[in-house]
Amino acid sequence: MTAHRCLFADGPLDGLSVLVTGGAGVVGHYAVQMARWAGARVIATVSSDEKAAHARRAGAHGVINYRQENVETRLGELTSGKGIDRVVDVELGVNRPSYAALLRPAAPIATYASNATQEARLPLRLRQLKLTLRMVYVYSVDDAARRRALADIGRWLVEGKPKFAIAARFPLERIVEAHELVESAVKLGHVILDIR
Repeated sequence: MTAHRCLFADGPLDGLSVLVTGGAGVVGHYAVQMARWAGARVIATVSSDEKAAHARRAGAHGVINYRQENVETRLGELTSGKGIDRVVDVELGVNRPSYAALLRPAAPIATYASNATQEARLPLRLRQLKLTLRMVYVYSVDDAARRRALADIGRWLVEGKPKFAIAARFPLERIVEAHELVESAVKLGHVILDIR
């Protein structure tokens, strides 16, 4: 539901360019798939070749390894200089400088997490773009938006051929290991706890 809210809170995606930072993370993986299903051209940033392959399997048209490539330069190339219409950002305080110059007017940025920093600097010149900053916290989504999300996700499950990635399964008594794997940021996909 977080991926859906980040993508669709500001309207349809058909024909838009969507940037998904952290495109191999769990939310990013679903955001890539849903955006592609909705007709967007999807670009994902990742931190390794393995994560790049994961984002491509999810449907990303373009993938940028931010540890090896200049994100701004590659975004310009991948969008033919036309820029980004919408952003789903996992680390706004870290990532925003790498794509800000390529935001199209009125481009919404939806941010849903931040582990590296709890603050983000937003230059006032961005107001000229009529930028929308959407702070997404799925637990506070209103009932109408929740119903829309559930209906859309149901359609996506039927029409979109979603890909689900399971990184590991643990019995409940190994919950500490499960949390450590999640916190390590090296896994690709969900960590499942079996409660039996």
